Amino acid sequence: MNEIVEMLLYMIAAGGVIYVLSEKLEKTGTDIGNYLRIPMVVIASTFAAVATSGPEILISVITSTDGYISSGWDFLSLSEKATAGPLNMSFSAMDNLLGIFGLAAIILMLAKRVRPRDQIEVPNSVKISLGFYIVISMVFTLSIWDGIMTPVEAYMLASIAAFYLLFLIFAHRLFEDGEENKEETPFKFMGFLGTIAMYSILIWGSVEMIKIVLGSTFGMAQIGVASVGAVLLALTSYVSSFPELGMTYVMARKGNVKDILGMLFGSNVIDLGFSGLRPIVQNTEMAIFTTGTPGLLQWYIAALPATAVIISLIVWKGKLKYWMAIPGGCFYLAYILGGWIYL
Repeated sequence: MNEIVEMLLYMIAAGGVIYVLSEKLEKTGTDIGNYLRIPMVVIASTFAAVATSGPEILISVITSTDGYISSGWDFLSLSEKATAGPLNMSFSAMDNLLGIFGLAAIILMLAKRVRPRDQIEVPNSVKISLGFYIVISMVFTLSIWDGIMTPVEAYMLASIAAFYLLFLIFAHRLFEDGEENKEETPFKFMGFLGTIAMYSILIWGSVEMIKIVLGSTFGMAQIGVASVGAVLLALTSYVSSFPELGMTYVMARKGNVKDILGMLFGSNVIDLGFSGLRPIVQNTEMAIFTTGTPGLLQWYIAALPATAVIISLIVWKGKLKYWMAIPGGCFYLAYILGGWIYL
């Protein structure tokens, strides 16, 4: 019991530090976008999304090598360690899509900043991010459906994520809907380099905090609290989503709902893009599985593109409203609880 309490305290402490770092990251990412004269919502979908994806990328890097040793990971078999990367990223995507944004919407309603029936404005760049997320989540689902991810499938996922970032950064003027960045910063090379350096340091700080508590989450599986799949779904994915949660809170305080959507969709695209790092590095196939109920994992992963398609239909009809966070949150809780029991 004491071990579980200690693990939970680690997570809470890390969450507080990551929130502080998230405020700095949001400002630094904005500064980079200002130098490059990129609209705020595109900054959120690219630089903020990359920053918040640091922990998921860290897990993918850790699981792409056989030699990583940590007190929290060394009890896992190599196959369990390998599958932890893509599964964590897929579950984090659902955390972002329904959990974190739903929580932000509910908080805004409780604070009476918005009304339940208010329509959520979704800029063109966010719609494009949603489209990329639908594509990459479908490719990811098909890639793991047979329980194996090949290097070709992994390269395909990485290519989609890379094209997404380059497209938004360099082609945003093709689809931005009259939104200009009103805080453009005169370009100074040394100032720009300094901002990039600070951005990198802040990402490193967030990743280091996440690394401290990742071992704690797998400790839950080690002491028999739940299976590895359940831990990935309900604990590790939450820890790796701390930066998204912190950034969402920072943006919500400013009322930047469209920036939150852009950041979360962008983060999901980047996460799934890095999910196949191990097959790329090892140049070999990777088994995708959990230690829970056989055959259920694929259907849990298929919920990612399914929910994204439903959301996109609502968005394109212009009917996305704040009250929808409540049924979405109920589905999300059922998804997490079911996974904790059966995965």
